[in-house]
Amino acid sequence: MSFLSSNKTVLLVSDDALYIYAATGKNVKLIEAVPWSAQNFIENVSTIIAKDCGRRPVLLLNDMVEQHYRKERLIKTGVSTFDRSTMLKRRLSVAFGKYPVRAALPLKEKIAKTNDQPASDVYIFAAIPDTEQLEKSMGAVRKSMASISGLCLLPVESADMVKTLSAKLAPRNSKKALWSIFIGQHHSGSLRQVVTKNGELALTRMSPMTMNRQDPSLWAQEVYKEFKATMSYLSRFGYEPDEGLDVTIISDINAAEHLQNIVKEDCNLNVLNVFDAAKALGLSLGHPHEPDFADPLHIAWAAKKARLALPMKAGSVDEVHRPRQIAMAASLLLLCGAAYLGYEAMNKFGELSTVYSNLDSARTKQSTLQAQYDVLINRKEEMGFDVRVIQSAISVYDQFEANNIDALGLFKGMGRALGKDLRIDGVELLRPAGSNVQGVIAGFVDGMQGNVPQGPPIFKAHMKMTYPGTTDVDKGNAEVKSLSERLSQVMPQYEVEVVKYLKDYGYTEGLVVETGDLEQENLQQDFVAEIVVKGLPPRKEEGAMQ
Repeated sequence: MSFLSSNKTVLLVSDDALYIYAATGKNVKLIEAVPWSAQNFIENVSTIIAKDCGRRPVLLLNDMVEQHYRKERLIKTGVSTFDRSTMLKRRLSVAFGKYPVRAALPLKEKIAKTNDQPASDVYIFAAIPDTEQLEKSMGAVRKSMASISGLCLLPVESADMVKTLSAKLAPRNSKKALWSIFIGQHHSGSLRQVVTKNGELALTRMSPMTMNRQDPSLWAQEVYKEFKATMSYLSRFGYEPDEGLDVTIISDINAAEHLQNIVKEDCNLNVLNVFDAAKALGLSLGHPHEPDFADPLHIAWAAKKARLALPMKAGSVDEVHRPRQIAMAASLLLLCGAAYLGYEAMNKFGELSTVYSNLDSARTKQSTLQAQYDVLINRKEEMGFDVRVIQSAISVYDQFEANNIDALGLFKGMGRALGKDLRIDGVELLRPAGSNVQGVIAGFVDGMQGNVPQGPPIFKAHMKMTYPGTTDVDKGNAEVKSLSERLSQVMPQYEVEVVKYLKDYGYTEGLVVETGDLEQENLQQDFVAEIVVKGLPPRKEEGAMQ
């Protein structure tokens, strides 16, 4: 999760070379400076990122001369949030159409609504060209298989550092200065100046240094010359001396005295080495570092950020960054899913432990009750009572009672189902084998042995109905089926089954003698339907006879 880690590989993209830094919470180390003209540039840099830097997340910090900035207003009144975002993208594209790497930074400054102009937000538009140096850097990162933390501009990311450092170095009880200037030379040899107004970037300059650093006085004079040039720019930005100015210059001890003597402007001047500046900011640079180079300070400040002030949008960055963002999101989802499954598993394990505990308690209680029961049985037997025989006799009695036929209720239910229109030829009531006394006793013995059979029906009542041969078969079958359904509704405790429909063409023979022709005999077939009502025994549950 690169955006949360302060351990990063920082690639400082300068005009002369690519400076590779390993930044951790404890130190900042310059690993290598690779010139752009070096042979096998991509292979060499990717190897350094993978091996020497441990494939840490990579932050690309652009410190080149060609950086473009514009201050723009964006109308706020009457524009929705979605439309404002679309308008901002369009304005940025128009302002820097030739530069594909661009972004917009909102400022705290606002334009109030007046009669002449609507309310507006103020932005800094920033852009850099898609140079060969940037392409080489991205190619090395892709080849190293390291993740990208972001692409940003050094002056923009260091603006809040300048604000913080000015506040730390300001004299106590002094008036807070509105303007701040930070001046420091980088390993590339150029002098970087970052100017802020009210804590936000107002101006940046990058100037080549021609004087030899071995002569502190000449170096100090050239720094002062560049400072004077910056002051002339500030007057165009509306600088007024009474607004206050903090100036911080990174220098070694030899040049510091010369700078203190030659800077006569009305400002709060602080000249210190890079280690003292890092200490004031709460940063740790480690060793070795030359005290008069400021770029390790910018590296340490940018690397510790959890969120960049202005991440630059570039297609080459998205090609590497977006798939790894998706992979990170998927990893987070999997991690959350695993955590949820672990939580559920713990809950289920707790429930299972509770069930096992309750089961053990129930078994213990059953054993105790069984022991008490056996003791009571033994006492009764000592008194001359055979409890088991009594229980068996009661069970046999209950079984006989269960096998009794409620004939009155049966015929009453048949009568209700038949109604006033239907008639039956007769009812044959049968008790199947196994429902007599021997069957009951045999079933009881089976129950004592742990078997739970489903016994035969207690009885079968066969209802027969005869229909004339002229009856419509479909209507007759429908009438029989309807009768069986009514029987089931009236007597739900019994099982009703149609065993023969009219279409089965079972028949009886009858002799019909027609008037006027006594010598002629006609043989007529009658349809017979049959319904069986079964009385089922009560279902025995396992353990009922124990």
